[in-house]
Amino acid sequence: MALSKDILSDSSSHREFSNFTITVKRILELLDLEAEDDYGVLQPTDYAFKTVMNLVLEAYEIMGNSFPKAWVSTDEFGGITLEWLNRDKDCTIHLFCPANSEKKAHIYHQKAEDYAVDYEVSSSRLIHWLQWFNEA
Repeated sequence: MALSKDILSDSSSHREFSNFTITVKRILELLDLEAEDDYGVLQPTDYAFKTVMNLVLEAYEIMGNSFPKAWVSTDEFGGITLEWLNRDKDCTIHLFCPANSEKKAHIYHQKAEDYAVDYEVSSSRLIHWLQWFNEA
């Protein structure tokens, strides 16, 4: 957690938050949710949180300010989804990190009618798809 606070404070000297900082803040806000409700788990599991944070931090180290802003949510089991959406270009990426290691993480990518799922999830694959998203 200290690493995340350091990253946020390093960016605080700018007037506006970077897309990366906004994304990290959104991920951290998931930890403040109630544990669960009638529909399932709201807070992410430790596994999902650590997986997402590692992927995002490693991607940011390479991408820097070209890292795009993501929307963040959990599923009913505590898995995390990050979504990058560009409505103008009809382009989206979803990074899904499951609640535990029994299921596979994946990256869904779509531009117009073309879509696919990449099950080779790593920071380098995330960087590849985020660069594709930025260039779309």
